[in-house]
Amino acid sequence: MTSSHFAELLAYAQEHSGAASKRQGGFIAAYFENTDPDEITARGAATLFALANAHWRLFDSPREAQQPKIRVFNPSLAEDGFASEHTVVQIVNDNMPFLVDSVTMAINRTGRTAHWIVHPMMSVTRNADGSIATASTVAAAVAEGRDDPIESLILVECDRIVSAADQQALIDDLMRVLADVRAAVVDWEVMLARVNGLTVASERFSKGNDAHSEGIAFLRWLEDKHFTFLGARDYELKRNGHQVSLVALPDTGLGILRGKVQTVETTLPPEVVALIDSEETVLVTKAMTRSTVHRPSWLDYIAVKRFNDAGEIVGESRFLGLYTLNAYSAPVGEIPQVRQRTAAVMRAAGVVPESHAAKVLQSILDDYPRDELFQVDTATLTDHAVGILRLQERQRVRLFLRRDPFGRFTSAQVFVPRDRYNTELRMKISAELMTALVGKTIAVPSCCVLLVMVRALIWLNVLRMHFQARTWRISLRKRARRMPIFWRDCRNRLRWQSSSIARLMRWRVCCGLRFFILAKSPCLTPCRC
Repeated sequence: MTSSHFAELLAYAQEHSGAASKRQGGFIAAYFENTDPDEITARGAATLFALANAHWRLFDSPREAQQPKIRVFNPSLAEDGFASEHTVVQIVNDNMPFLVDSVTMAINRTGRTAHWIVHPMMSVTRNADGSIATASTVAAAVAEGRDDPIESLILVECDRIVSAADQQALIDDLMRVLADVRAAVVDWEVMLARVNGLTVASERFSKGNDAHSEGIAFLRWLEDKHFTFLGARDYELKRNGHQVSLVALPDTGLGILRGKVQTVETTLPPEVVALIDSEETVLVTKAMTRSTVHRPSWLDYIAVKRFNDAGEIVGESRFLGLYTLNAYSAPVGEIPQVRQRTAAVMRAAGVVPESHAAKVLQSILDDYPRDELFQVDTATLTDHAVGILRLQERQRVRLFLRRDPFGRFTSAQVFVPRDRYNTELRMKISAELMTALVGKTIAVPSCCVLLVMVRALIWLNVLRMHFQARTWRISLRKRARRMPIFWRDCRNRLRWQSSSIARLMRWRVCCGLRFFILAKSPCLTPCRC
């Protein structure tokens, strides 16, 4: 805020605050302290004062301990002293991480855009009746040697919400989101302690193999600011003949997994049973739910084996969260488990060390989508990496598929020549994969350039029961008429057999997209269960 606008606002507030001016003190100035100067200039002192004064009334009212106060309204001159074409969301909450991101995500999930966000943090003391005694910036409180509680005020102007029912629905959703944020923040240290306890326990039963040691190292790596833990729960392994299931242990939920268990017992598919019986200590995949905290990504799922005193596997500890930016920027050779897989790929490819092919293959592994590197098995990574390497010799459309071991989603990497890639083509390929894999939802988590090819990764949630058997009843040629660009690129390279979706694995197509396709079928391991 420029000094002239700052002085104008303070003068206007002093003139119009009346009896409340002494109590409000520096609230108005602190409220807009870090606001975009362009927004300040465009709105004027009268509107800014009315905005802050409306928030002050919410701020000054009594608030239950550990509970937010939320108001969603369409301002009017008669009631609020200002008018706006947007709906205003005002929140008062204890200060903690992830608040602004999580609130913005909740608003965006309704299909609305957040046009302006103000987020002052106030050092506050309250009277016995809950009203404000003093409020100032945190910096001013520190300068005066005060250690008062800090409260966060959030103002969001979003697309107009006309219906009172829709406004209340947004309030209810924001209450749930802020409860998730609080639970994750409060239980964060407890979750870290649980991870550390599992790591120590796993070290006691070290089998002297690389997979077990890398799993332990991976847990240590996650603890070192590479993973944001949002939820945790313990499960007991139950075997009944050939049927293996996980039973949720009551009162072990932390963070966003606090509270009542939704699915008490989950039967595991054979692929997951094989992983449990393997030498792997840690299983990494994606959960079926998007995060309501921090950023709108699919939650990452970390399952750690639990051992009894005899070293036998008796269950798992499940952690949900998000990898941090440090994890995505870390060199591949420094990430436990991932470094083991990439080294195995380099050996299996048989490239001559320090040769051109070896350098290109290493570059492919370094640029490989990081989420995929965390989850993919060595054999699949080898097949995909070598296939991508061969694209350097002959540039053509290629498709690489990977199924989640739980059967909940399919990851598809599609490569296309760069000069053919555009948004229209990506959308047509997405629609084609949705139809082919009988998907429920689809997401494009990343898009990157690899040499002269374009790669986009798309995750598709597939209908598990139909993945192997469903036939494409509509001719590919007929559907291709609706997507001529894609058909022109692929028609000479496509080997089409309509008997099974499994034939999709034999496509001689080359596309550069990454797809995440989620299933219509019930979740085998619901992330909020």
